[in-house]
Amino acid sequence: MNLDNLLVSDLDGIRTVTLNRPGSLNAITYDVLEELEEVIRDCKYNEKVRVIVLKGAGKAFCAGDDLKGMGTAKTPLPEGLPLKRAEIGYSRFILTLRQLDKPVLAQVHGFALGAGCDLAFSCDMIFAAKETKFGLVFAKRGALGGTAVLPKIIGYQKACELLFSGDMFTAEEAHQMGIVNYVASQEEIDELVNKWAHRFAKAPTGQIGMMKKAINQSIGESLERSVDYQRYIQALMYNTHDSNEGVSAFLEKREPHFIGK
Repeated sequence: MNLDNLLVSDLDGIRTVTLNRPGSLNAITYDVLEELEEVIRDCKYNEKVRVIVLKGAGKAFCAGDDLKGMGTAKTPLPEGLPLKRAEIGYSRFILTLRQLDKPVLAQVHGFALGAGCDLAFSCDMIFAAKETKFGLVFAKRGALGGTAVLPKIIGYQKACELLFSGDMFTAEEAHQMGIVNYVASQEEIDELVNKWAHRFAKAPTGQIGMMKKAINQSIGESLERSVDYQRYIQALMYNTHDSNEGVSAFLEKREPHFIGK
């Protein structure tokens, strides 16, 4: 695989996939998503891969969509095509992770914000370093996301609080809400994830894959319908004043002025 934005290593049935854009806190671009999907597709058909660990290089797991350059030379931003923009955005990767018939462990540290937060939530288990800050910060950017997975994890009212406010929360708070499985010190997190990954590498992966499908199908509406609806709303959002204002304010390093339109 020819990868510019990821580091991939295989050992003892464990594939470790590291987001490798530390200078931008591993912010997501279309190219990152393409590479992630390529790696996960390979995992699906590679019998030597039994479990996947997803982590980030540098100071953060993932700071979300790259508002400075989501589009790239390889995959430019589809201007004037909001539905296409929503379809090729990060939400497509939610299904890629949840439909993979192997366990996926997120090892999170630093920040997991916006799309990066949703990316972690889409994994099967989450291990967070104590200092980690989570945040579905879409509302603070005049954007939309997080609606497909979060309500299935913590319920309607708490999901509304986190999504409407866009406020950040700690790893311990995420653990108390049932989002994060384990919280450990930065020094202990590698050992803890490694322990669980080796355990799953020796587990009946085929059965775990069937369990994943059954679990996702049983949580209210199917994940597919939830993601499809999120895409539809995202497409509408791209043409709003507040969406453009949120990005502009971020890039200009000022407080946004949202008008509700």
